[in-house]
Formats: sequence, structure tokens, C-alpha cells
Amino acid sequence: MSFVCIVDDDASVRSGPGNLLKAVGYTAVTFASEKEFLASPVVDDETVRRAMLHGAVGFLHKPFVEDVLLDSILLATGRKGEVN
Repeated sequence: MSFVCIVDDDASVRSGPGNLLKAVGYTAVTFASEKEFLASPVVDDETVRRAMLHGAVGFLHKPFVEDVLLDSILLATGRKGEVN
């Protein structure tokens, strides 16, 4: 299962990209703060280790364009070219 974590204190910023990602087959897991994200069961030592070993992709800063978000995720997961 591929999932993407979205961390932002603005609920609309969390839901917008979450809906976009859901539309192309990802599960978006959202968090209202860095503290909430780090305390979640989604983030454990194995998840962090695997992300680092597999070249975790950087951060997108607001404001961002939806195409840039989606392209970054598709590239990171090897699905680039599958979604138009």
C-alpha cells in the first residue's frame, strides 16, 4: 500500500491534497502538527528507516502547485507516467 503523510495546521491544506491523492490511488494520512505526526503509529523506526533507505523525497513548501505535488509523489513511488 502506498500512502502519503500530509502535515499542516490548516485543515483545508490537509484535505485538498488528500482528495487529490485519493483520486489517483493513494491513501493520504493527515496530521495537524509535527508533534501529532511524530507521535502517530504510522511513524515508527521501521517506517523511518525504510523511507531513508529508499530515498525519501523532500518537502514541498506552500504555496505549491498540485501538479508538482503529484509529480513528486509519482516519481518517488515509481508510478511516473501511469497517471495522466
